[in-house]
Amino acid sequence: MNKDSESDMIAIREAALLTGLKVSRLYNEVFYKRIPHIKIGSSLRFSKMDLIKWLESQKRGVYGK
Repeated sequence: MNKDSESDMIAIREAALLTGLKVSRLYNEVFYKRIPHIKIGSSLRFSKMDLIKWLESQKRGVYGK
């Protein structure tokens, strides 16, 4: 992992702020493997870029699927 990718990694509370989702919802998404994440021991980490891409893939309606 290079320095840029390390600074891109955030914890679950930061991921909740970024996505606008509750922490409990993020845990649920992780449990069902529906959201990109990395698990290191008992710690979860998320890539900001992966979360943004995941959010984009969730679009529905006129502009989405």
